[in-house]
Amino acid sequence: MRNVTHCYACFAGTKCCLTGCQTKTLTFKPLAVDEKKSLFVFINKRAEAIWKQIRKELGRHDGEVFNFEDKKRSKLKGNTTNGELLKRLGDGWSKLSEKLQDDLVVDLYTIEDEGVLIRRLRKVWKFSEKQAEELSMKVRLEEGYSRLSAKALKKIWPSPSAGKNYHDACQEGGYKRQYQTVSAGVDLLPLPPQLRNPVVQKAFYQVRRVVNALIKKHGKPAEICIEMARDMKLSKKEKESLEQRHADNEKGNQRAVNFLKEHGIAAPNRDNIVKYKLWLECKQRCPSTDVPIPIDRLFVGDFQVEHIFPWSRTFDDSFANKTLCAASRNQHVKMN
Repeated sequence: MRNVTHCYACFAGTKCCLTGCQTKTLTFKPLAVDEKKSLFVFINKRAEAIWKQIRKELGRHDGEVFNFEDKKRSKLKGNTTNGELLKRLGDGWSKLSEKLQDDLVVDLYTIEDEGVLIRRLRKVWKFSEKQAEELSMKVRLEEGYSRLSAKALKKIWPSPSAGKNYHDACQEGGYKRQYQTVSAGVDLLPLPPQLRNPVVQKAFYQVRRVVNALIKKHGKPAEICIEMARDMKLSKKEKESLEQRHADNEKGNQRAVNFLKEHGIAAPNRDNIVKYKLWLECKQRCPSTDVPIPIDRLFVGDFQVEHIFPWSRTFDDSFANKTLCAASRNQHVKMN
């Protein structure tokens, strides 16, 4: 956490009402163990929290900001499952043991037939008719999966709960974090690591393809010189412009999330958001067949996200290379 040593006016870059100072002085200070525990309890009860709420919970003033806090991240994500079930069940959820909570989540996540789920919630879990209907019809658990298994999390958890960082927690839990190193030469470049940035991922694949083609034709080079197409460092104005684009994109994503929640998707994921944005871009019509795309058919498999230039040839997974297409046409006509 960053703790501002002057008043908020100084931090904002205006004349200080107390000292006349116009500087911005920041000191970096980690949260104390008790503060981390308080923050965990607070964020564990809700799906997300804005930074102002977190500052109030920890007794911080508006001039203090967190290291995660910027234009691209206006909220801190919490425990979406816990928050959703607390909203529906209240103390009935809190009073369940950890094992029973896990068992209930498994039932909600795996039983797809609404009637079967309601009967189980009534008969096995002893919920009221209203609660059973709420859980079966209104609760939509977040899709996706964790990077760690439940077994690993249980081994790691004691350390962060005592205030230690993730790296130390892994070490103490018996998971020695290793970093990939190149210890010997290779005849051909291997597949690159999987990255979150699709632009960089695409560049890695293209470099690998070109380098390996050259090696197969001419043999291994004595050296490879890499020349950057542009300066890596951005000017202040370029950085501000980039941050503004990120902020605008986040706002667009939030509008998409709000729309999707209003139309029955309780926990929209990244794929849902991309599909919704493409739906708007296509003006709610399939570009290939020109048939309308009703919102109630967008997420049921009738229409797919497809690459305009095939991914297998270009490795371009960017938004600009995506559009919507009727599933039948994509699978049987366009193909690769």
